[in-house]
Amino acid sequence: MKLQRAILYNLEELQTSLNLLSDEEYSLPMELLSGSTMGQHYRHLIEFLICLKDAQLDGIVDYDARRRDIDLETSRLNAIEKISSLMHWIDNISANRPLLLEVSYGYDQPVPTQLNTDLYREFAYNLEHCVHHMALIKIGFRQLKKHDQLSTHFGVASSTTRHQQSTKA
Repeated sequence: MKLQRAILYNLEELQTSLNLLSDEEYSLPMELLSGSTMGQHYRHLIEFLICLKDAQLDGIVDYDARRRDIDLETSRLNAIEKISSLMHWIDNISANRPLLLEVSYGYDQPVPTQLNTDLYREFAYNLEHCVHHMALIKIGFRQLKKHDQLSTHFGVASSTTRHQQSTKA
């Protein structure tokens, strides 16, 4: 499935980028990221995919209830291992399945709501979410003056890349 291949491509890009960082750079608070670290952005997008994987157990995906594993944002090796595990899972998905998405949008007294969705729709959401955080991670690489080591597509939506290619022709 093309969607799974796109997610796997982005996860491979993330693994490659993790190998370009030291542990100190990975967990360095950055002014350009409003004081957050690149590790926090990696953790965030990894945990969304973990939530989706865990939804296979009960059919409910709840991104708000993610674990927020500090080790994922401070240990590049742990992040690399989690990404490898997620890639293996994604690569072995053979069929779509219905899911319920649990969301709470209120700030004062959030009331959970369940919406019908499915695995492939959540893959699409996670792909877009991943690209967004990759763009933020790229800003971190720019602050470290390492952005030239990333692929030209890192953190860029495929539609943007296609548009840019069509305007060059």
